[in-house]
Amino acid sequence: MAASSAARRFGPVVRSEPVAREGQERGVLEGGLLTPREEGLVMASQKLVRCLIRRRGSQQASSPRFIPLEIFGLWEYLMTTKHDFEVLEPRASLWLDMEDSPEAAYSENQYERVTEISAFVYSGRDEMFTRACRYFRSDECERLKRIFLAHYAEADEHPQAHVRERQGIWLHRQPGPQPVT
Repeated sequence: MAASSAARRFGPVVRSEPVAREGQERGVLEGGLLTPREEGLVMASQKLVRCLIRRRGSQQASSPRFIPLEIFGLWEYLMTTKHDFEVLEPRASLWLDMEDSPEAAYSENQYERVTEISAFVYSGRDEMFTRACRYFRSDECERLKRIFLAHYAEADEHPQAHVRERQGIWLHRQPGPQPVT
């Protein structure tokens, strides 16, 4: 099957959701059609910014957060202006789905274990389900997941949210070489 012009220009778009049809594995979207993934060709990934946060003026230890790159600017603005947090040491890298065993290619000090939590919640305003997705360090996941899901507490008239977890790793990137001046 010939790839679309967008796929030729930007590469295939990887679905982060499992394919819903029975007997079909996760796939690649090419030219608007879902085709089965060729083994080893595509790995599910997400560009995340890892940063530290703490209350402005606090001397307490900071806490790590993992935020999708495309919303980091808005998230940082809200955290600093509305919630009065300091956002420290932002650094972008990739989160890789553990389904493909990416940790085998890296030593333990080259990544952090990070869990993706997706909640499919009903929006009364839109009268449909929407996906809310957050990333937490795996060792803090259970505690932070409860806080995250509390934001979407179910009312009796709304359908129950479906929650999915995916294990992954966030890669520590090495600083690139400095430009010669």
